[in-house]
Amino acid sequence: MYFVSSESSGDNEIILWDLTDDMSGTPALNSFAISTTAYSPAADAFQAGSSDQLDNGDCRIQSAFYLNGILHFVFHSDIGDGWNGINYQRLYVSDLEIASDMFGLQGSYDYAYPAVASFSKTANSPNVMIAFLRSSEDTYPQVRVVNCDQDFTWSPSALVKEGETFVDFLSDNVERWGDYTGISRRHNSADPRIWLAGCYGADINSQNAFNTYKTWVAEVSGGSIVNTDEPSIGKDVRVFPNPVYDLLQVVFTMTEREPIQIELFDADGRLVRLLYRDAPKAGENRLTFNKGVLAPGTYILSIRSNTQILHNEKLVILD
Repeated sequence: MYFVSSESSGDNEIILWDLTDDMSGTPALNSFAISTTAYSPAADAFQAGSSDQLDNGDCRIQSAFYLNGILHFVFHSDIGDGWNGINYQRLYVSDLEIASDMFGLQGSYDYAYPAVASFSKTANSPNVMIAFLRSSEDTYPQVRVVNCDQDFTWSPSALVKEGETFVDFLSDNVERWGDYTGISRRHNSADPRIWLAGCYGADINSQNAFNTYKTWVAEVSGGSIVNTDEPSIGKDVRVFPNPVYDLLQVVFTMTEREPIQIELFDADGRLVRLLYRDAPKAGENRLTFNKGVLAPGTYILSIRSNTQILHNEKLVILD
C-alpha cells in the first residue's frame, strides 16, 4: 500500500509512505521524503456578488491514485501573487522522483480543491482528468474539469456546472469553499470516462437555504460533459385515476433514454411490487398497470433512476 502526504502549510518535500508485506507476514511502514518544487498556500478566493471571500484551506492532498508505478496526486497551492492553482504531481515510486506542473490563471481566477483520476487508454499512459472548483470577482463558485496528458500538456478547462449565486452562509466575511470534490474512473467503459462531483454556489429553495452550496454530479468523456445528476424525467408526471379501481396509468416525459424503475411500496415503506424496469424512449411515455390482487389501502408509487428518486406519489387502491 502506498500513501502520500504534503505539508499543509507548504514545503519543498512530499512524503511517501510504503506499507510493506501488508497481506501477510510482518508489515512495516516506511517513509521517504522526496524533493519537489516548493509550494505554499495561496490567499482566499474572490467571488462575484459578494465581498465575502472563499477559504481555500491549505495545501493538503485530498486525491491520489496509483497506476503502472506512478502515484498521481493533486492539491491546490499558490501559482503566483496569492492566486490558487492546481498542483499536479507524478511520483515515480521505483526512483523516488517527482515530476510536477501547475495549472491556473494567475490574476484572473482561483482554482482549488482538485481531484484526479486516470484518463488513459493504456496501462502505460499517465493521461489524467482533473475536476476542480473555480471562482473569481466576476464568477460565482463553479465546477470545472481539465485534462493533462503524458507530456504535461493541459487542455482548456471545460465548464461542468456554472455557479448560480454567491456563497454567504457563515457569520464572518470568509466563507467555507468546497473540499467536496470527488472523481472516479468508469472502469466498465470501453473509452475513457470519469464521474465527478463538485460543489457550486446555489440556493436550496425547498429548505429556505440561500447563498449556499449544491453538489453537481457529471460524467465526462473526452472533455465533453455526457450526463449530470439532474433528473432526466420531466416534471409533468401524471398518475391517474387516483383512487385506483382497476387500471392505473402513469404518463411521464423523458429528456433522454435512461433506465428507470417504477415500484409500489406499502404505507410502511415495504416494496410490494416492481411495476416496470426498462429504458423508456425520450419523449412522452404512457404505461398502464392492473391493480391485480393488491389489497385496498394507501401506497407510494416511486419512479427512480439508479438510486435517485425522480418522482413519488401517494396512491389509494380501492375494491
